[in-house]
Amino acid sequence: MIAALAALIAAFGYGTANLAGGLASRRQHAALTLLISQATAFPLVLLAAVVVAGRPEGFLLGAAAGTLGFCGCACAYLCYSLGRPVGIGAVLLGTASAAVPVAIGVVSGSSRPGPATVAGLVIAATAVAVLGWPEETKTDTQAALLATVGGAMFGSYHVVMSRTPKDSGMWPLVGSQGTIVALAVVFAIALRVRRGRGRGPRGAALSVTDGVASTLATVAALVAVRTGSLTSTGMLIALAPAVTTLLAWVFVGERPVGRRAAGLALALAAIACLT
Repeated sequence: MIAALAALIAAFGYGTANLAGGLASRRQHAALTLLISQATAFPLVLLAAVVVAGRPEGFLLGAAAGTLGFCGCACAYLCYSLGRPVGIGAVLLGTASAAVPVAIGVVSGSSRPGPATVAGLVIAATAVAVLGWPEETKTDTQAALLATVGGAMFGSYHVVMSRTPKDSGMWPLVGSQGTIVALAVVFAIALRVRRGRGRGPRGAALSVTDGVASTLATVAALVAVRTGSLTSTGMLIALAPAVTTLLAWVFVGERPVGRRAAGLALALAAIACLT
């Protein structure tokens, strides 16, 4: 019960963060969004580690997970910066993220896929093809590839974090978040974000919102993967795209039509089957 509740809280947090980060990446350089959001998250994670009882260990696994998390964030923000609907990108992220724990569970022998799981994987592959097929340019395909790779990185992140010692509290998150911030600084410097698109208070505010929401989600996700089944909690966390899609519809007016609506329906069906 605790694991399921924590996973759903994580899904809500990630869903909100997806929308905020996606909108911020349209207003400013994706690297700047990544840096601001993750720098905002670090002191919150550090505070959580101090407040929550636990032994200060698990930094190496946390750092390894942080590398995967950084790659996932970078792919996600670059995907959003292409201007495609945030809900579509979020669904692809969630689909790939849900598939990774399932695949690892099958390969490791810890779980055996049932008919619904197999159907979900097939539908997920179909959804990626439908959403990623280019219309007039290659931008749709680029967005689909970035979202799919990013989702796989996020799924792998949760797998690694599930291996951290349970008595270490939130300290592995400190190692993870510290690594993400350090890599984000290097990423921003390498891309020379000061020469990028214009910056403004709106983009910065959305980035901070992204950081706060993602911190809530990350803490809840760690509780979920430690206390419950990796496969089931990973798939519940992957329901985040439903939150993003709903919020984008309500607040941004992103209502998918035609092929995108069909692809979105397929992706949501895939996540439902995997869940």
